Amino acid sequence: MSAKDLLATPYFEKHRSLATQIFISDISVGGICLKTYFPSISSKLSEDLVDEKAKITFPLRTQMEVGLNIRWIKRINEHIKVTSTRNNIKTFYLIGCQFTEAPEELMSEIKRFIKLIQEAGLV
Repeated sequence: MSAKDLLATPYFEKHRSLATQIFISDISVGGICLKTYFPSISSKLSEDLVDEKAKITFPLRTQMEVGLNIRWIKRINEHIKVTSTRNNIKTFYLIGCQFTEAPEELMSEIKRFIKLIQEAGLV
């Protein structure tokens, strides 16, 4: 993951080593939804956990601090058809996070990022 990649996924600096394991699957000015395939994350995080000093880095931008509150954690079992008689089950976790203290600069950056990925046809 390169900080110089214009369309790279934003990530939280404190968890940079996990950036390839925990993905930002959705982002808005209200918060983010994280996605991971690692079940141990649900034992480390809990609903209403607050991090007032989370840091997020957008591609080609400086790091920004934001307050973050975990609102929900969901375990999802996705059934993937392998053959006409057999399915595989892929389990992943979604983590809904709400921004609690978000500077206007961050809101502008999120809007810029959403516009950029829309213009690139990635959504």
